[in-house]
Amino acid sequence: MEIKSIHIDFEKNLLEINGKAVNKPTVVHLPSDTPGWYNSKLLASPEGLKPRAYDRIKVVFKSDQQ
Repeated sequence: MEIKSIHIDFEKNLLEINGKAVNKPTVVHLPSDTPGWYNSKLLASPEGLKPRAYDRIKVVFKSDQQ
């Protein structure tokens, strides 16, 4: 799948890719304030259900500034 746009909202448990809601359990990793650490959350999973398998998305922030 080619990702042209992505909307992630941890507070609203929302994950949209290319304008469509993701319905498959997916763990999303976002950069945190601590270098090398990520905030992670399982999205698009029904309440109380612990899936056996899930997709992963890891967002990496890179800066050209030193």
